[in-house]
Amino acid sequence: GPRREVRRALRAGLSAGCDLRVTPDLDLEVLQRCAQVVIVGSAGDADADAMAEAAWKSPNMNTLIQRISPEDSLPDDHPATGKGQQDGKATAYICVGQTCSLPLTDVAVLAEAL
Repeated sequence: GPRREVRRALRAGLSAGCDLRVTPDLDLEVLQRCAQVVIVGSAGDADADAMAEAAWKSPNMNTLIQRISPEDSLPDDHPATGKGQQDGKATAYICVGQTCSLPLTDVAVLAEAL
């Protein structure tokens, strides 16, 4: 049922920044409209840090920001599963529902897209 879907979505990382007040009657549609920003970059990578800062400064309040290292992987049901860095650069993907953007390696382009 709906609660099972919400739990699955939470495990997949679809909600944490989208609704900090997760309640039993949380609407799965809200989770699906959340913009997820997945940043693939090593700890201490200045470009990945700048991308994370740009995402945090986004005026979109329904944004979940996830940062993973190039060696890490996302759950199989996450929309950005299998997506990684482009040409060894910090790379961001903006996902809504089960669809993700093309890889973004420029901080200004990421900020504008958000």
